[in-house]
Parts: sequence; structure tokens; C-alpha cells
Amino acid sequence: MKRKTVAVSMLILAISGGAGCSTDSSVPSSSSSTDLSTFPATTSSAYSSAASGSSLASTPSVSDKVITLTLDTQIDGDTVRASGSVNLPDGGKLSVVLNRTIFDPQEPNGPGYYGVDFAEIEVRNGRYAYDLVDERKHSATAFVTAYNQGEPPQNHQRVGENVEVTVSFSPQSEGQTNAAIEAAGGPGGANLETSPQRRQIGGWTDHPYWTLTAQREFAKPLP
Repeated sequence: MKRKTVAVSMLILAISGGAGCSTDSSVPSSSSSTDLSTFPATTSSAYSSAASGSSLASTPSVSDKVITLTLDTQIDGDTVRASGSVNLPDGGKLSVVLNRTIFDPQEPNGPGYYGVDFAEIEVRNGRYAYDLVDERKHSATAFVTAYNQGEPPQNHQRVGENVEVTVSFSPQSEGQTNAAIEAAGGPGGANLETSPQRRQIGGWTDHPYWTLTAQREFAKPLP
């Protein structure tokens, strides 16, 4: 099973390929106001990788500030709060996704990822926060149950015990603000600290689709 997350407007399949899972691409445009202090801290991550490679990397940047993204996650029942910092102007748009792992016995190279909640959110004062809820938008259990119908037992998929949170920024996403695009060094994202697409396909094309991404995977019981 190839890796897959929801098809939100700010992500492309180069971040995570198909897992045999269909998803809804619509996203809400506002974030939750839940008090962060009520959530016990569990995990934290910041991704860093020097930018290098394609012709887009050599595009003159309007700023020499490196754009970085951090991610903290806190769990409270079925709610997973994703929060962190990103040095983008207010109003810059981020994508936040909660995926559930799905295992397929016909795909021995690891689990796939099925999007169970997702949103588009905005940066405020160099920070972001959003409360994701397990299976709020889609049910991994229902997906696997439907998939397994008519399949022999040895081919049955199963829902995994882990979830993954992904937060990403792209200057090429639909509706991205001009200020955020400028801060990123233009549509090519020359100022982004790291980019999954750049690492994966940067050597294949002069125009990789660049994003800045932070991820965390951890165990969480099913709802």
C-alpha cells in the first residue's frame, strides 16, 4: 500500500501517494479556540533540511529569511491539538491533517495513511493551533470494512493503532496570501527550510512543487 493522506488543496500526491483510500478535498477555513493549557503535552517535532537543488532554488529571493515550521501535538481523548510556530506573516495559510494508519497484507512495505480530519488554517502572530478530531471527517474503520467486503480473509486490511499529524505550507497553494508568497521567496519557495517534494522529485524536474512540512506519528486508540 502506498502512502496516502487527504487531498487538501495545499498538499499534493508527492507528499503521500495513494493508499487505496478515497477522501473529501473540502476543508474548513477557521481553527478551534480550545484553550491549549487544558491539553497535556505529548510530542514535539521541528523539521530542518538545507534547501538545494533545482533551478527554482537559484531564483532571486525577496528576503533572505529562512522560513521554518515547528509542530507540537497534545492528545485529549479523541482530540489531537496541533500547534506550533512558523515565521510567516499573519494570514498565511497552512494545511493541517490527521491521518490513521491502515495496513494491507498485500503491501509489505509499511502502512498507508487515511485522512480522518483536516483543515486549512491561518497564521497569527507567528503561531498556529487547531484541534483535530479522530474520524470527524472520515472513518478509517468504515473505509476498511467496506474495502474488505468480498475480499478473501488473507487480503483484509486492518486499521492501525497509530495516527499521524501533518502540517504544511506551500506558496503555490490556492488562495495563499501575497505576503506569505513573498516571505517564502516567491512561488518557488526558495526560502523554505525543507520540502518533501524537493527531496523526492527535485532531481527529476526544474519545477518541483515545494512545501514546508512538519509531521508527527504516535499511538492513539480508535474512537
